[in-house]
Amino acid sequence: MFSQLRVDEELETIVWPNGADFAPEFLYFQAFKHNPELQQQFQRWGYEIDSRH
Repeated sequence: MFSQLRVDEELETIVWPNGADFAPEFLYFQAFKHNPELQQQFQRWGYEIDSRH
């Protein structure tokens, strides 16, 4: 499944042949979600860390 992904230059994200894709900001959030300097930006995007975990 992951071997079939490709970068879509127009969408600026990764996509699969079936049309599935990830929003670029979601990928950025997943990569840097524990960086305290980025928490305000993530909240503006609607992403928040569950502090219980």
